[in-house]
Amino acid sequence: MLAKVSVIVPIYNSEKSLPRCLKSILLQSFKNLEIILVNDGSQDNSLEICEKFRQKDNRIIIINKKNSGVSSARNSGLKIASGEFIQFVDADDFLNFNMLECMLEKINKNDADIAICGYNKISSKRIIKKSPNNFDTDCLIEFKDCFIDLYKNAFFNAPWNKLYRRQKIKTCFDETLSIGEDLLFNLSYISNCDKISVMDQILYNYDVSLQNSLACQYDEKLFYTQIFLNKEVQKFLKENFNSNDFSEINEVFAKEIYYYLKKIVFLSKGQRKEKIKKIKSCVKNSDIRDMLYNIKLSDFQIKIICNLMKLKQIKIIYMFFYLKKFINKNGIR
Repeated sequence: MLAKVSVIVPIYNSEKSLPRCLKSILLQSFKNLEIILVNDGSQDNSLEICEKFRQKDNRIIIINKKNSGVSSARNSGLKIASGEFIQFVDADDFLNFNMLECMLEKINKNDADIAICGYNKISSKRIIKKSPNNFDTDCLIEFKDCFIDLYKNAFFNAPWNKLYRRQKIKTCFDETLSIGEDLLFNLSYISNCDKISVMDQILYNYDVSLQNSLACQYDEKLFYTQIFLNKEVQKFLKENFNSNDFSEINEVFAKEIYYYLKKIVFLSKGQRKEKIKKIKSCVKNSDIRDMLYNIKLSDFQIKIICNLMKLKQIKIIYMFFYLKKFINKNGIR
């Protein structure tokens, strides 16, 4: 019997991009689909668009719920999914016409528990092609080096460039988090896998051109969330690969802290004194201090900030980002 794929699409105020997204799913070369559209309390015409598409295609199922966030929407889809495989798609994005066919072919060829592919990152200015290295294993312990490479190069966190076996999903998305819930879901899932396949084909299109991203906001809670997530990745390495070498994953952590410090100067409220106090609190944090002495860095600017944090040069860190803000504001190149 031909396998069925349940495609889960969380939707919130996505009327501009939703038709393109749904067309890319309906026109897939692989046809045995169950398409679960989860309208998460949209206040625009998203629900009406879903209804119009359902009238034309009986593979579509609509869940209409009050707004509770993307994790809640994905979990609602998982509860009713009946397919052997699960594919998540964000409403801003779209699939290459043969994505599901290629992902299934990869899984079936290697009897894998998950397939991971490349993607295009689309902004208003350019398209960045992101392609991982091909990799197949039938033993999780062999996945260590591949995992680190995927994690460092932004292939691991998201759920949308992956095809999952539904019966292997043991935990849902954490609805208490605003960032990192995808990472925790994937860490849990991979821990339950034996055979893993990674393909260099670019099959998904990740469109950030319309997003109002958390990356443009300052929230002190995000600092502690990043610490929590880094500890979860460390725990994953210890439990699955018996590894205490966190030097490479700490590079990802350092990058997040770099952008957090930048947000303090660029976006946080308060005058110079208050911002310097926030930077000092970050630099003195014990988890940050531990990271600084167990890290490999390739990015020059992040390396500068890490060295300044080691030396506790709080005011110089502030001036570094203040000058970047001044340059950006005045268009100096």
